[in-house]
Order: sequence, then structure tokens, then C-alpha cells
Amino acid sequence: MNLTDTFERPREALVTRSHGHWPSGLTVFVKSLHLISAAWIVAVLLVWSAIDDHEIAGANTLMHAVIPALSIETLALYIGHWTKVVGGSAFSHAREWEQALLWAIVPIVFLIGTALLVIG
Repeated sequence: MNLTDTFERPREALVTRSHGHWPSGLTVFVKSLHLISAAWIVAVLLVWSAIDDHEIAGANTLMHAVIPALSIETLALYIGHWTKVVGGSAFSHAREWEQALLWAIVPIVFLIGTALLVIG
């Protein structure tokens, strides 16, 4: 075993992890932002549908609630644009979405739970 073998092994492990075995943390974060913004829109629609008089609070409520969701989605698209990774298998993309759901499940439960508390 020579000195170059010691330095080559970590690089090989890094290449193996980046090509389908270990999803990138940034891409998982971007996908979790997409999920959170979608959950925000669902929560807003739940609350808006529960309002009796849609004409009074309709446009005002929707605009004040949709702007944060659009901000989150814009941030996700911006970060996703700058962190594009060339390659990767379909398995790694599915795994990224699974991990993104695990990262975002608590905020999603809080959003939907809060909407249901407001309705009920």
C-alpha cells in the first residue's frame, strides 16, 4: 500500500456517493421547499374554503396567504437553478423526494394541523 492509494480511496467513495447512492443535501433541501410551499397552498385553501363570506375575505386573504408560498417556491426554484447536478439515476431522484418528505413532514403536519385548528 503506497501513499497514493490512501488518497485515492476517499475520492472514489465520494464519486460513488454522488452518483445515485447518496442524494445531495442541497437537492433534498430544494425538494423539501417545494413540498412545504405546496402544503402551504393546501393549508390556505382549507382555511379559505372554511370562510363563510368569500367576498369579504376572498382576495385579501388569498393574496396575504399566497405571497409567502410564492416566496418559498421562488427561493426553491432559484436554489434549484444554481445547484443542478448533471447525471444521477431515476432511483436517486426518487430517493431525494423520499428524503425531502422526511425533512418536511413536521412543517407540513404543523401547517395542515394549524389550518384544521383554525377551521374547527
